[in-house]
Amino acid sequence: MTRQATRSPSTRLIFGLSALLGVGLVSAVLYYSQSCGPLVWTCQQNRAGDHAVSGLTEQTRLIEAIYQETQAIQNEELAKVKPTDFTQGLAILSADGNNWRLKYIWDYFLPAYNCPLKEKIGIDRQLGDNGKWLCGVRTLLKKDHCVVYSFGSNGETTFEQDLLRNTKCDVHVFDPTLSPEVQKQVSSIKGVTLHNYGLGITDGMIELSDSRQNMNKGYTAFPVKTLGTIMKELKHDWVDVMKVDIEGAEWGFLADLVAKRLPLPFTQLQVEYHYFHKSNITVPRKMLDVLKGLTARDMRVFNVEPNYWWANWAHEFMEFAYVQVNKYGEIVTGPQAAPRKFAGTQSSF
Repeated sequence: MTRQATRSPSTRLIFGLSALLGVGLVSAVLYYSQSCGPLVWTCQQNRAGDHAVSGLTEQTRLIEAIYQETQAIQNEELAKVKPTDFTQGLAILSADGNNWRLKYIWDYFLPAYNCPLKEKIGIDRQLGDNGKWLCGVRTLLKKDHCVVYSFGSNGETTFEQDLLRNTKCDVHVFDPTLSPEVQKQVSSIKGVTLHNYGLGITDGMIELSDSRQNMNKGYTAFPVKTLGTIMKELKHDWVDVMKVDIEGAEWGFLADLVAKRLPLPFTQLQVEYHYFHKSNITVPRKMLDVLKGLTARDMRVFNVEPNYWWANWAHEFMEFAYVQVNKYGEIVTGPQAAPRKFAGTQSSF
């Protein structure tokens, strides 16, 4: 007769716990094998990261596709512009079947680049002539050693002060036309460095023969420096944001810039274009060449708006916001810069 072994209560408890543990391990292995790996947290994180990478990649692809498609249409329209067009003013009469309509120079340069993180900086109660649209204030401008050049102010610093509240950028304001009182006011703003000279195509003095350019009455000549000289003196090799509002003188500066065919040393360009009737500084045909030249130099328009402050003349004072994008669809953030990292992925932002 075989003797049956007896087990103590403690022994039975140990066997029971072991069995439960074994079942749990088997279930875990089956679950992980059907999901994505031995660590569910890592798996979930990887899945979220893969989704983010996929989403950003698809967004970048669509942004580039939309831009290239729109650019192709704009190029077709530009090819139709005759040598005699825009020789008498900003607009031409365009035939569309039996209908005729005005077509402005600005219509050939649409804001076709979709900056997904654009915002207006410098908004106050006077919405008509204040603030500038920027791309990536909370991403691109969070870089170390961010540099902003602001050419032309007339003592209005809403944009610069708002930018300083949102970033740690070094802001440089250039304006030789300010009165001593306004100079003191601008210089007192923490984070702003005022330079009492303007932007020109040569170093020296510039004669402002057009009274509409002269904000400091009683003076007709002011010191200016080239962008190259300014950057060299300030020891900057890159400008992240360059705001230009210099009452028509922007055309000469930009024409010289695109003609040199050198790498453009800035990421963003916020410029107010001015057109003055019967003025030798704003000639529509030359304006057209500048706009085409900037497009050819990889400066993409992401926002356009009229300066509504001037009401009936708003179409003659246009705010353009550009960002430099290379042939791979990546925003250029420095000399021969690699794409910036964002959220652990390679992206333009």
